Amino acid sequence: MQQPGIPHSNFLPYPPIPTSNSRSFR
Repeated sequence: MQQPGIPHSNFLPYPPIPTSNSRSFR
C-alpha cells in the first residue's frame, strides 16, 4: 500500500503531497 517516495501521505484525504507541505499541515 505504501508508495515509494511517499511516507504516510496515502492515508491523507487529499492526493499525495510533497513532504514539505505535509510537515506544515501537521
